[in-house]
Amino acid sequence: MTTAEMKQELDKLSERVKQLETELKKAESEPKFERVAKGEIYFSITGELGVIRSIESGYSVDNNKYNANNYFRTEEHAQEVCDKIKLLLKLERLHDVFCPDYSPNWEEDNNTRRYYVYYDNANGVYYIDWGINAIHPSTVYFPTEEIASKVCRLLNEELNKNLPR
Repeated sequence: MTTAEMKQELDKLSERVKQLETELKKAESEPKFERVAKGEIYFSITGELGVIRSIESGYSVDNNKYNANNYFRTEEHAQEVCDKIKLLLKLERLHDVFCPDYSPNWEEDNNTRRYYVYYDNANGVYYIDWGINAIHPSTVYFPTEEIASKVCRLLNEELNKNLPR
């Protein structure tokens, strides 16, 4: 290898080292969810789907909640997540009632509509929509528009019962 070739290889290696250093700095600067300090309050969701206040002790109970992503800095955020979990569980139960054997097959059937229910915050009601290849892991899918419409109607009726009058 000539001196010019060695210099060229050294320049390539030097450039690669700079790229790796930049990637390392970026990885180190990514924000991370930090636990509260020992003795401070955090919130989590119970198995009965309520929100509880805990004091960080650093013991296994706190570690387990943190590692399970059941660790929130505010009660409001914990309650918001708890409400989402309750809705997901309710949708899963309605799925089990109306179509217990249905599970979308994303690999074999790429042209079939899969229906789902979503909440429109602007209008304060549930609607149905559909997708063909859009897989959303936390979405409950229904095989027909009729079933999704029933589920949507039931959720809206329940919503209307719970509205203050």
